[in-house]
Amino acid sequence: MSYKGIKKFIADFREPINFKKKAKERLKEEGETASKKAVEEMEIILKKEYEQLGERGSDLHSKIQAKKAKIKNYIVEGWEDSSQEGSTPDPSTNILKNNTSYLEKKIVSEKYKLIGYADEVNVVKNYINIEDIKTSKKIYRSSAIRLKNGFVVPPTYYYAPIDNIQTCNFYQAALQMSLYMYILWMYNKKLKPGTLHIRHIKTNDKDDILEEELIEVPYLLEEVKKMLKHRIKNGS
Repeated sequence: MSYKGIKKFIADFREPINFKKKAKERLKEEGETASKKAVEEMEIILKKEYEQLGERGSDLHSKIQAKKAKIKNYIVEGWEDSSQEGSTPDPSTNILKNNTSYLEKKIVSEKYKLIGYADEVNVVKNYINIEDIKTSKKIYRSSAIRLKNGFVVPPTYYYAPIDNIQTCNFYQAALQMSLYMYILWMYNKKLKPGTLHIRHIKTNDKDDILEEELIEVPYLLEEVKKMLKHRIKNGS
């Protein structure tokens, strides 16, 4: 079993993005006929939008982290691609010091062969607290979608064994930070799991930061244990 990025590991438990389905939903929402040609054209548009959002989010993330590093005395480990499959990272990077803050904290599980980078880890009074930056326009707590015409697209869920969790960005962040928390705790059992927060950054079209909101998410410990047990059993 080779190393896998934590974000990719989570993505393995959900259906890949179905651009054809989303294209039909967008056309229906806009009151357009979902002809074969219209769907194909809308698919191209949606894929381009998705790529642009990813690039914009990465650029904005880097700017925010660089700015934060100048304000507070962080230990900065660097923002890198966490999908380093096949590599052999050093798990000693997980060791935390009390009353210390980390930016882009590298997290490695030797047992489960997982690797990731937490945006911010703050160890305060023996508690591990984690923050994850999100630049999405909105944080959704449900994957159900209400279209402009009133039609409701039913919610979707992750695959078993975490099929009780909806595939929205709120719970995606919760799973991600919960995995970070559990792995860090395994290497720092003298510390205690603290809080998990999304730092939701709202911007205008020029990427000027208009507002920041801290949103607490649950520590999904039981779901994390099920995911990791599944990885050991199936090697994926």
